[in-house]
Amino acid sequence: MDKAKSAQILLISNQDEQCREIRSALKSTDCDCLAARSVDDGLELVTGPCMALVIANVDDAADFRAIRRFRHSEFVPDLPIIFLVSESLAISDAFDAELYGNVDCLTKPLHHKLLLCKVQNFLKTHELNHELEQEMRERQEAIALLSDEKRYVESLINSSTDMIISVDLKRRIFEFNHRAQEVFGYTKEEVLGKPIDMLYAYLDQSWCVYENTVKRKQYTAEVINRKKNGDLFQSMISTSVLVERGGKLLGTMGISRDITEEKRVLKQLKDAKDQAEAANRAKGEFLTHMSHELRTPMYGIVGYAELLKDVLANQPEYIDLVETVERNGQHLLRIINEILDLSRAESGKLTVEHGQCQPYVLVNDVVNFMLARSEEQGVTLRTEIEGMIPETIYSDRTRVMQCLLNLVGNAVKFTSRGGEVVICVRYLMNAGTPTLAFAVSDTGIGIPADQLALIMEPFEQGDPSISVKYGGTGLGLTITKRMAALLGGDLVVESEVDEGSTFTLTIDCGLDATGITLRDADTLQKMTAELNRRLRTERSQSVPKLRGKIIVAEDNPDIQKLLRHFITGAGAEVEIVETGPAALQTALNHESDLLILDMRLPEMSGIEVVKHLRLNGYIRPIVGLTAAGTDKEIRRFLESGCDDCAIKPISRIDLIRLLRKWLRQVKSTFTLSGTLPDGATGVETSEIRRSVENNSPIFSAFHNDPNMSEIIEGYVLALPEKHDTLMRALKAGDVARFKTVVHGLHGSGGGFGFQILSDIGEELENAIADGIQSKDLVKTMRKLRRTIDRISRAYSGRN
Repeated sequence: MDKAKSAQILLISNQDEQCREIRSALKSTDCDCLAARSVDDGLELVTGPCMALVIANVDDAADFRAIRRFRHSEFVPDLPIIFLVSESLAISDAFDAELYGNVDCLTKPLHHKLLLCKVQNFLKTHELNHELEQEMRERQEAIALLSDEKRYVESLINSSTDMIISVDLKRRIFEFNHRAQEVFGYTKEEVLGKPIDMLYAYLDQSWCVYENTVKRKQYTAEVINRKKNGDLFQSMISTSVLVERGGKLLGTMGISRDITEEKRVLKQLKDAKDQAEAANRAKGEFLTHMSHELRTPMYGIVGYAELLKDVLANQPEYIDLVETVERNGQHLLRIINEILDLSRAESGKLTVEHGQCQPYVLVNDVVNFMLARSEEQGVTLRTEIEGMIPETIYSDRTRVMQCLLNLVGNAVKFTSRGGEVVICVRYLMNAGTPTLAFAVSDTGIGIPADQLALIMEPFEQGDPSISVKYGGTGLGLTITKRMAALLGGDLVVESEVDEGSTFTLTIDCGLDATGITLRDADTLQKMTAELNRRLRTERSQSVPKLRGKIIVAEDNPDIQKLLRHFITGAGAEVEIVETGPAALQTALNHESDLLILDMRLPEMSGIEVVKHLRLNGYIRPIVGLTAAGTDKEIRRFLESGCDDCAIKPISRIDLIRLLRKWLRQVKSTFTLSGTLPDGATGVETSEIRRSVENNSPIFSAFHNDPNMSEIIEGYVLALPEKHDTLMRALKAGDVARFKTVVHGLHGSGGGFGFQILSDIGEELENAIADGIQSKDLVKTMRKLRRTIDRISRAYSGRN
């Protein structure tokens, strides 16, 4: 509290002008100045301890005598008084300080600074007196409460569920609460004054606890204690020093708890956790192994079915049989994929990779993929756009499409002939976050209310008879639910028996509202129609031709034959080897353009082969072939030195395109200063390099190759997004993502006839080694942006 502001000053004067003068002089004290024209009036104003000072105007001896009555007030017998007197009266016999107590005197006329100084001194004395009185009252109250507090503390100590034990400087026990008596089996009288060592199983632990407590002021440890009957038990003890107010050390106090049972339970939990983790690892290894064992023969089934369709193209009576084999093979492959995805989800290894994707195009792809199946079952499949939706979002296209294929596949499966399945897409704001909702509705059998909670559990389909009639593993909804969470959304269901169901998948758009461009249904349909036209044109083209020699390292005889058929049918030469050492020796000692390497070869794994090849200077492309298909496995292969990875089963057309891409890059790499490969009539690489110095459009070295035109155009369309991905990675400090995209740019640029992009990719790889803040990195990123702009201009018709 501010004492000056609470203090009061009493002015006793019958002169108004004098009162105003004094108030003005004391304004800086911020005190409350009360005025009285006489002593009697003043006595009525003095009603409490807030009065700090009296300033009294005295003109004669009668005024002095009146002041003496003032001293009889119960509130102010010792109240300081400042007399304002004439000089003659100050030295007269009428003024006797002994008669009036604590007084001072100022002569008139007043000296304002002197008055202020004296008043401030009296106020300071008043404040100190007030604080002293307050402290004395507090001490008296503390003394009065001390005995109660002592009893209260003793009550707290004895009611504690933990053991509380205190020792003095000689390590003798002087506090031993009820809980300690219960656990140790001693009474308080049996241990008071005894060494604390009697409670420990080991003397060194007793000394360690005491010495660390004194040294560190606080200490926590696990110790072994001994009971009165000799039994040992584990306890957790927390100790601290005991000091008096002056800081003098009195001893230590320990609070301990018996943790014997807790330790036993923790050990059981740890053992159970270790067993569960071991079982999970075994399950993961088993699934990885089984994936390889299952996918490899599936590759043979699906691949040979594809070959048979070509062989039997003129015999329609056999085509249906082959397509049945192919369809069932694809069905088995989907089941394998679902089981693997569930395993990843349960182990927390199910991941998503975000990138730009177009929602309506994605939905169109789902419809095209499911159209044949829905028509075969007699179910109408259509899409609806509610309002306007984003043209582009930032999400994982593959995962979103997998979710929708699961939902639409279920809807078609459980809808009878003549029914309808509708995919409705709408854009909404969910708690300020741009969200896209895909509602898949059907007119199928519906789901009873009591089974809605079960259908998203693994291997559940509500009514067990459902799996008998309709088939399936019951994993699709489980995986979709978990993927929806990874995509920043959810999966909910509404259903009514015999009326149908609606499954609504929501996902985060991955962009803020300002970065989203909304389109209406008509615009999106026109864009999608153009995309479909391009896809049909692409599908109508024949299988691309290959040139060169390819080494295939594969131990499965059926897959060997299949790959030989695929590759030689496309025009390339093939050399087959069956083991890891054979792959290593053949690649190093025989001329070849590309190596296809199964990653689970006998005698030496594919990863070991790749590492040895790269260490020995092998620079040709290596395409890993695996049936595992997990993100972790694929990363391992790429990090070991593979340039790309193909997952079994891979279709003939996809395999040939993959090989063609890397063979093109080989030709581009090894003809940098010479003529272009046969059939290519584009600009030479040296000219492309020189063209970067100006602002002219840049064309691919294969610009006039009709077999490459659409592939190059697709590559060019994706270049701005690659640049944006790199910029986002730099902004987020994601060096790993930046390096991955740059590595892809470095590897793919020359393959598509843009050696300048490969060179810039190499420059970026070197620059990032010096850190994100590197000046060379910023400079090269600008160079990349200008180069992409020039390439884009070349293929958009702008000069």
